[in-house]
Parts: sequence; structure tokens; C-alpha cells
Amino acid sequence: MNDLETLTLSFPAKRQSIGVRVPQNTEASLIATTLSQAKIKMTWWQRFISHFLTITSEKQNDLLESPRAVIMFNGGTAELEPELHQKLNTILQDGLAQVVVEEQITLITGGTQAGIFALLGDGLGKWGRTAPCIGVCVEKLVRWKQPLLKIAKDKRAPLEAHHSHFVLVDGKKWGDELNTMYTLGQHLSQNCPTLNIYAGGGKICKREMQTAVDQGRKMILLAGSGRLTDEVLKAHRGEAVEDERIKTIAEQGDIVALKMSDGPEALRKLIKQLLSNQ
Repeated sequence: MNDLETLTLSFPAKRQSIGVRVPQNTEASLIATTLSQAKIKMTWWQRFISHFLTITSEKQNDLLESPRAVIMFNGGTAELEPELHQKLNTILQDGLAQVVVEEQITLITGGTQAGIFALLGDGLGKWGRTAPCIGVCVEKLVRWKQPLLKIAKDKRAPLEAHHSHFVLVDGKKWGDELNTMYTLGQHLSQNCPTLNIYAGGGKICKREMQTAVDQGRKMILLAGSGRLTDEVLKAHRGEAVEDERIKTIAEQGDIVALKMSDGPEALRKLIKQLLSNQ
């Protein structure tokens, strides 16, 4: 078994996360074991104050080895129109983020400070993360600290600082992380309830949904979140769509629709209901 390189990733406001660098096709069990055993490198002062925190990184690592439940969250990272931004902000912060904090649910996301992941991260900051939140990204396309020299515009996406762990996958383009993300999700959820949640999204999210269908995963689609998610729900209602892959996802997927207008409480209730029924 080959060892994987681990990193301590530092963010503004003195936040730190664990990172692990992984080649393509790395066994999910090795990734999970490495994440659960990795330790953040702390100064003596950080070690001292960690004894007074309500939940330490060690306790969250226990939830990596034996999660209570696993939610995979994917969708759009594009800049949002103000009205949609506000709607998603409300349902992700006071719906998804609140329930995962209250129920100590392990999260797997795309991990960047963009679109829906940024809104979720704000919610984790608001409520106080109580379980692992794992971002799976293409390493070459992300950054977690400002470059020392501002000699050119940095097009890499910043990582979202409220995630506890990051899996940094070797690759060249977005989507190269997809297989690692979904095999890791499948591995972590083999002994606990699990579901996927989608909001918006485009071509890569279409592949993610198809993978969820292939794995037989329960899927909550947030109606009104735009783009791919709404197109799949349109097909799910029996309305005409041109894309054959969208039709396949709609026909074969274990899909539950939730209108964002129903509010965050409805999402919290639905998540708890679907997880308790597994």
C-alpha cells in the first residue's frame, strides 16, 4: 500500500484543513484511511486552545471512519443572479448547512469558494461545523493561499475555508476529480444512510448525476435552482427535453424534488426523513 502525501492547508482567519494529494484511480479506502489518520500541524498555542473547543479535529476524524450519514452535494459554481443567489443562500445556509451540523452528517462537495459551495461554506461558518466536510478538487485548478508575487492573474479557484478536509486529485481539467469523489462517497456510505443533493449545474454536474444514478443513490433536486437541475426535473415531470442523457437521468434516477420556495425547514425535514428511511 503506497502512502499518500498529506498537507496542512492554511486559510485566512487562522483556519486550517487537512489535504491529501491523490493520483487518479487511487483506492477510496486508502484515501479515507489517510484522511482519518492525518493530523493538522498546530503550534503549541493552537494545541492548548483546541482542548476547549466543542468538537476537535480528532472527533471529526472519528466521524470519517464511521460516519453517521453521508451527503454528497454538487451543482453550479458560476456567478449567480442576485435573486437566485438570495434564494440559494437561504436554503443552503438555513436548510442544508443547519441540518448537517445538527445531525453531524459528513459532507462531500466540490470544495471551491464558488457558487453553491461558497454559500454552503458560509452556512457551516454560521452554524459551526460538527462533522467532516470533504472537498474533492483537481489540485492544479485550485489554490488555498495568495501567490507571493502578483505577476499575473491567478485563474485557479480558491478553496472554501470551512471544509475540514480536501482531496486534491491529479488532473488537468474540471471533471477529472469526479471518479475519485464518487468512489469515496460510495466507500464512506457503505455502512450508513446517504443521499445526494443537486442545485443548478452544467455539463460536469450531468456526469455527476449519471454516476449517482449508476450507483443507485437517492437524489434531492432543488427545483428553481436553475440550469441542469431544473432541466432534469422538467424531464422527470414528463415534459419534453432534447438531451437524451437528461432523459435517462430523469427516468432512471431515484429523484425527489424540493421547491426552494418551500423553504429551509422543508429541506431539513426531507433530508432527515430520507436518511431515516434507509
